[in-house]
Amino acid sequence: MKADCTVALKPMRDFERYGRVELGGDGWVKAFREKEPCAEGLINGGVYVIRRDALLDLDLPEKFSFEEGFLARHRIAGMVQDAYFIDIGIPEDFARAQIELDR
Repeated sequence: MKADCTVALKPMRDFERYGRVELGGDGWVKAFREKEPCAEGLINGGVYVIRRDALLDLDLPEKFSFEEGFLARHRIAGMVQDAYFIDIGIPEDFARAQIELDR
């Protein structure tokens, strides 16, 4: 798609822990939504493929929101992947990942 960035998206059911990603039928990310209860949707899998020049052209602060700082100025493609996913952002899941990924 010659996107400035492509992000891996994971289909999920019955979640509120994650923000939701709106993907258009053409494969382009339309919006990143805040966390809220959701029966079904796509979440950001946290894996990005970014064109180096698109990122380096931005005058971003040291800390920034990728979704707000990058999406506002570039088109992002979404690639839906329904494979194994674990979010290691909380201690319980980080501990679980140590066991599951050690196999």
